[in-house]
Amino acid sequence: MAPKDKADKELSMPVVGMLLLGAAGGIVTAASFGVINQWPVPVGTSPYFGASGGLVWGTVVGALMGLVLGFLLDDKYFSKSE
Repeated sequence: MAPKDKADKELSMPVVGMLLLGAAGGIVTAASFGVINQWPVPVGTSPYFGASGGLVWGTVVGALMGLVLGFLLDDKYFSKSE
């Protein structure tokens, strides 16, 4: 276990999860929305978001999912039963 002063300086698992999944989700979603706009679509269909909209959408959803997963996977938020 890390010393108390070092543990206080580190980012918590929910924050790290939020940053990592937000960045990854934004990049992947922006890339996929960009590809969808270039791909041949049916005549009556027009994509609603472009790559920039996908970046925002993926970042927000990824950050929320990372925050939830970080809280669920971090041991310090659960009491230990004996």
